[in-house]
Amino acid sequence: MLEWYERVWKKNDTNAISELMAPDCVVHGLGVPVTGPDQFKGFHDGLIEGFSNPSVDVFEMEEIDDKTIGHATFKAIHNSTGKDIEFVFSFSVRWRD
Repeated sequence: MLEWYERVWKKNDTNAISELMAPDCVVHGLGVPVTGPDQFKGFHDGLIEGFSNPSVDVFEMEEIDDKTIGHATFKAIHNSTGKDIEFVFSFSVRWRD
């Protein structure tokens, strides 16, 4: 998970999305379910267009069997208003292969 947040959000490495996400992965909690790397890249691109200097800081994480769960803070600057935004979110990921 730390590699995901580092590469995808801090370094804006969209190649990491295809490398680290399974083709049939379903991401919930983004408004509508997002399935697979291509749809997630669309979500990522939209977020990057709307916000500058995005960062994700994981402050709690635990691995349980094939899952990683935790909490993180997302910070960015809203491009239209120039205002700083910050929110805390939870994540739960099931790993395979």
